[in-house]
Amino acid sequence: MKDFIFGYGSLVSPRNLARFLAKRNLKPREVQQGRISGFRRVWNVAMDNTRDLPGYKFYRDAVTGERPECYVTFLNIEPCGPEDSVNGVAFEIPHEVLSHFDRRERNYERIDVTQAFVPAVDGRVWAYMASDDGLERYRRGLAAGRAVVDTQYYKEVDQAFRDLGSEAYERYVASTLPPEVQQRDLVRYDIPESAPQNASPAKDKS
Repeated sequence: MKDFIFGYGSLVSPRNLARFLAKRNLKPREVQQGRISGFRRVWNVAMDNTRDLPGYKFYRDAVTGERPECYVTFLNIEPCGPEDSVNGVAFEIPHEVLSHFDRRERNYERIDVTQAFVPAVDGRVWAYMASDDGLERYRRGLAAGRAVVDTQYYKEVDQAFRDLGSEAYERYVASTLPPEVQQRDLVRYDIPESAPQNASPAKDKS
């Protein structure tokens, strides 16, 4: 049986998707637009920017170079009324690559949305919905006034849907609740897989 991932945020961007798959010597295949019924899109899952997690990432301020003690917020999907739906793209991947996506989407849990996906595909459709820990990090950051959205990420997702055409972009806007937090100009840095895990604020080296 084929496996498909439903992308509703940064993975809608062909460049992002191709870059992630290229690291695993793969190319996107059988990519198609679609939607999942019974969900809406919301900015309410976050990572703790003070932690070093092997194979993950952290952010620095684009102007000062400092590593802010903030909670970087991303898009999520959450169950909603049957009349609601979230649009995006579905793309086929080899089954063994699912574990790589699980590690990439470490603020999320993979769920089966096959029955909710329109149009139907010959296989299983998976999507990533925020984990309880990811939701709690956002709530903690929101309460402390330290949750932010990376401006580049926000613009990248916005542009990805614009590139799909005016109808797709209008659906994106209609199915997405606006962020409750401010944007901040950040620069992403990837952490090597071999890096030690650090549960406390990392020391700036700039």
